[in-house]
Amino acid sequence: MKAIIFSIIVLFAGRMEAQNNFENPILKEQIKKLDLAHAQAIFDGNAKALDSLMNDDVTVNHPTNRIVI
Repeated sequence: MKAIIFSIIVLFAGRMEAQNNFENPILKEQIKKLDLAHAQAIFDGNAKALDSLMNDDVTVNHPTNRIVI
């Protein structure tokens, strides 16, 4: 029983450490710019911009089950 509890603690501690180990400011800025461009394209209703920002095999589910452009 102690071994199981110890294993669970080690597993969760390792996962928490892995989440906080790496931060790349350049990558973070690129993601932020893409996210803002995506939001702006949705706000403007710009289907061409959305098409250029999203891969062809992306599926988006909207809460009302409508296609929103």
